[in-house]
Amino acid sequence: MLPPKQVCSTGNACLTCDKFVTDASHRAELEHRLAQTEALITCRQAQFVAHHGEPMGEDNVWLAGRLTETRALRMVDHMSPLPKHLQQATRSRTENAERRARAAVAQLAKVGQPISFAAVARQAGVSTDFLYKRPDLRTLIERHRSKLTQAPAASPLAG
Repeated sequence: MLPPKQVCSTGNACLTCDKFVTDASHRAELEHRLAQTEALITCRQAQFVAHHGEPMGEDNVWLAGRLTETRALRMVDHMSPLPKHLQQATRSRTENAERRARAAVAQLAKVGQPISFAAVARQAGVSTDFLYKRPDLRTLIERHRSKLTQAPAASPLAG
């Protein structure tokens, strides 16, 4: 669950905002972000030592901000999983969207329309992000798209 839409003057500080909420359905993405943030900290600290000859101090504003983010991201471990009925509803909604996307590819191919991520998303009522994040759908669309680009061009009529 995301916080209500609101104006915020602090930019990208949602993880540490007291109004920010999420649920376990975002666990994988948040764990990935934690790993990325920790890797970034390690990299930047090494660069800092190489440039300045000493480690970043705890008073370094950039480091303090990243450490606050990692503490917030580690709270993911304390999230309770979604109740079974919500897990099933999420799974069902995703499976339905995947079926619609496959049907959209088939329909576009059948009528000879160009197959692109945008066209499939429009036809299926899903986001392009949804299509890109599912390797099987992404491969399906890319395969159909490349078939169109590899088709021989029609030869002009001789006159």
